[in-house]
Amino acid sequence: MTGIIDIKTLYESNYLQWLEETIKCLKNRQLADIDYENLIEELEDLAKNEKRRVRADS
Repeated sequence: MTGIIDIKTLYESNYLQWLEETIKCLKNRQLADIDYENLIEELEDLAKNEKRRVRADS
């Protein structure tokens, strides 16, 4: 992880920084530092929104 930043607290306090740190961890293959719980939640929400968009466009 990058320095003393706690990525899990970033999710609640600074969403943009959480995203940037998560992307950095993924790119650097720092899998132990990823906030999996919140990342999964975000991906599930993204998938739901995409499904809604596709249905609305149909």
